[in-house]
Amino acid sequence: MFPLCFQDFFSSNFDTFTHTGVVITDMDWDMEIQGEVKSGQADSLAFNMDVDSLVNSGSVEGDTLWRVGLYGSTNPRGSGKKLNLQRQILSQDQSGRSLRAGETMEVPFIESKFDLTEVGCEEEYQYLCLEFTKGERARPDFMFEVQQGGDEIVRCKKQPCRKGRTIFLSILICLAKNHAQCLKVVL
Repeated sequence: MFPLCFQDFFSSNFDTFTHTGVVITDMDWDMEIQGEVKSGQADSLAFNMDVDSLVNSGSVEGDTLWRVGLYGSTNPRGSGKKLNLQRQILSQDQSGRSLRAGETMEVPFIESKFDLTEVGCEEEYQYLCLEFTKGERARPDFMFEVQQGGDEIVRCKKQPCRKGRTIFLSILICLAKNHAQCLKVVL
């Protein structure tokens, strides 16, 4: 692993370099559903994600730098069992987006599919999660960490129930006065 080097602007000696990696301080996302949610089908989704980095950390530019995973979770931290984990939902261009220390990296319109009727409601999985980390084959390789510890940052959001309710309505239609010929219709 090759550390990133940048000039230590807090040092009075500008010939000194600090070796550090990228440090992520926070991540947030929002989601837009593309079309109608249908039970039992993968729904088309578009995510917008913002990733914040530490001012005194490294910057990085290259290819396949990032990985974003999508999954359902049983808890708001995203730990434990993962429902329908998709390990990489970024496009090639999105995974190569540059990050400058101290700035927010915006990654708009991350497209993916996920059956939203499997989260929320009374199901075991109440949360939809995105996890952000360094790409597995990042070029260049670089040190990466999350300020709170670890090498990935996960943000989960509680999901509303989107499962359609099927209501069966029975109607008894009697065609004769004596009710001898009745027809049961189920809607």
